[in-house]
Amino acid sequence: MVGGHHRLMDVMFVTQSDFYAGVHSELRPLTNPDAEFVWQQTWTQIKKQDDETCPSVLPCQIDATGALAPLRSLFYCSHRALYCHPLCPACGTPLDLCCNDDFLETAGLPAYSKSLSRFLYCADCHDASDNAYFYARHVTGACSARVKDSNALIEAFSLLLSRSDLSDQLPCIGCAEAANCFGPDMLVLNRMQPLQFYPFHMLMQQAPTLNALDFLALVSGAKSRKLPQVKSRGFLFEQDDRLFMEILYLKLTFLQELIALINSDVFVPVSRMSLDGIGVDMKTQGAHLPHFWNFSLRLVNPIGKAPPHPAGSDLPYARIHEFLGHAWFYVLLVNETQQMMQLNAVFDEHLVKGDNRQVYTGELFDHSAFDPGHIFWQPGTIELAPDWQTLWRRALEMGLSLLRAGAGTGSDFSPAAFAVRLEKLKNQVHQCLFKTPPVVQAPASKTSDAANGRIAAILSNIREQWPQSGDLPATDNDELARTVISMAPQLPAVRENLEKTVFISPSQEQPAAPETSSPANAADAGQSNKTVEEGLEETIIAYPGQGKAGKAGS
Repeated sequence: MVGGHHRLMDVMFVTQSDFYAGVHSELRPLTNPDAEFVWQQTWTQIKKQDDETCPSVLPCQIDATGALAPLRSLFYCSHRALYCHPLCPACGTPLDLCCNDDFLETAGLPAYSKSLSRFLYCADCHDASDNAYFYARHVTGACSARVKDSNALIEAFSLLLSRSDLSDQLPCIGCAEAANCFGPDMLVLNRMQPLQFYPFHMLMQQAPTLNALDFLALVSGAKSRKLPQVKSRGFLFEQDDRLFMEILYLKLTFLQELIALINSDVFVPVSRMSLDGIGVDMKTQGAHLPHFWNFSLRLVNPIGKAPPHPAGSDLPYARIHEFLGHAWFYVLLVNETQQMMQLNAVFDEHLVKGDNRQVYTGELFDHSAFDPGHIFWQPGTIELAPDWQTLWRRALEMGLSLLRAGAGTGSDFSPAAFAVRLEKLKNQVHQCLFKTPPVVQAPASKTSDAANGRIAAILSNIREQWPQSGDLPATDNDELARTVISMAPQLPAVRENLEKTVFISPSQEQPAAPETSSPANAADAGQSNKTVEEGLEETIIAYPGQGKAGKAGS
């Protein structure tokens, strides 16, 4: 959408198709009223959403009862960049969808209420004549001689070129190119195209950042230019072995949101349930984490086909579980080289049927198709640490429980219990991902050992003068030094003897100070030592190799 010359937002449209492919069934044939029911049922569900996520409709799309009303057929002239509605070539009246079964059956055509066939017609012309034409996007052998296709309809617009009163309805009227468009080359067939030949329903909404399938490829490590607006990196551990666990965590988060979306009131079982109908919104402005950590899911294409089951049946829930099971393994394992068809073949290979049960053999997850390396877009066999391997196997087993529930063999399946298990698994993956690595101590040098020995001798001498009521614990040299520093302010009697004690590292390039210096000795040292004397109100301990002495408050 643009306002003037400024881009306001990207929007997407879900529109009713002119054709319903792949829905024919002799057992339960679908009809135009079934298709209309799907749209109305979908609108009833999705209008419950809040204003921010609910798809938008135009005022003319809602009728007096609050139901979704269809928009008129829409054609487009590319030469003049104008939209128009198809007009009757005989009288110039807008064409409409014929829902009159008597008219259609009299003309030898399939009835609207008993088929998925649709036809445009002019009600006025059909009332006046029994020989008026019907119009279809394409004419098949089942159509009678009274049906013309879309090309014939567009060519017949030439009959209206003299109707100047219709110039605001048909771009051909008054156009300087009309003679060429309707001449021997019939350029009009290239310049005028039906966008929606039949009246149609439409839902409009803000476009998501990505389609779910594109997002899953990117979060698996695929390279793409689909996110040009993102300047930051996508992962926390892109150059780290922990990238595997990070991708697993992000994919489990995706699945968790997908399950929540499908189980919400927004989702209706009549939907075709495809990941292609899921949009991913990514927050890229003001995000403090890499951009793959900032996403949410949205149902953007809820329209499909009518349910092939009676109302009140438990089959919708089985369909949802089956869909989620396949989606689970798609999310975890489909990549550049392994597709869902190959995974389904592996499932079929390890499926044992009998006694109305479907059981997968124990060797299922030993198959190379379930290697953890398939989580990456460019897969490869990898070996996981034992705790990582346990979490990966647990993730696979959870997906299998969804497939069993979808097949009706998981009688003990509980969506609530599954949600708890998924949250627990996510937390365990998160803990492994951010587990603090062990600290590796560098071996001490010979120089530091010698220096520590001299310091230890001095500190041992100090400890002999320490009050007996608070013996120091036996510890190593560094810990002994820190203990002296922390406890010294509590021992004023000893402080008098130590207030000018200085330990200088052997690595420092200055003359070694006496281990115990008195004020008189400092005065004899000259002006250069006077400055040091003024600073000796503190105890100073220099560790070997430090750039300067560490100070502990006196």
